[in-house]
Amino acid sequence: NISITINFGDRILLLGANGAGKSTLLRLLVNLLNPHQGEINCYGEYESLSYLGHDLQLYLDLTVSQNLAFFTSLWGGDCDDAMQYWSLLEYKDRAVKTLSQGQKKRVALAVSYLTTPHLSLLDEPSSNLDVLGANLLKEKLLQCGNHNACIVASHNLRFFADWCNRVLVIDDCLISQYEGLSPEEIKEIYLKVLR
Repeated sequence: NISITINFGDRILLLGANGAGKSTLLRLLVNLLNPHQGEINCYGEYESLSYLGHDLQLYLDLTVSQNLAFFTSLWGGDCDDAMQYWSLLEYKDRAVKTLSQGQKKRVALAVSYLTTPHLSLLDEPSSNLDVLGANLLKEKLLQCGNHNACIVASHNLRFFADWCNRVLVIDDCLISQYEGLSPEEIKEIYLKVLR
């Protein structure tokens, strides 16, 4: 039985060894997977949700601007603002399949943040990003305020340890919850999980 309460303003870092279930938990929360037993009850005021997993869910044969226009037609937002923010204007007419992995990740992040979601679930969002992309991501994540929440699954403690205000650790099918930890304390807990 797992119970997690997510409040507006939460910046949650989800930690665990490879195969611990971080990605599975995120996929369960967005109904991409069904639990083998039990049920998932999501209560609250999360009217909008954003999920970015390992599969970036982009249309590879479409251009960057076509991808953003398509998702804007579904969810709203401003394509030009998104391309401007994520430094994608120079790639706007290129097919996504011709982009590097880091550029594709920036396109997927632009799609995820076309609007301001109440809850963002991000699985390894900093992977493949160069310094520019990582800085843009960090800036966007720091905007998580009193009207939204964010859960990030990552092994990149250097990037996320000073960002989070809560830590969830999956270890041996159990979830431990922590608040108010320093980056050094987070690293110590993470290293224990890896042993």
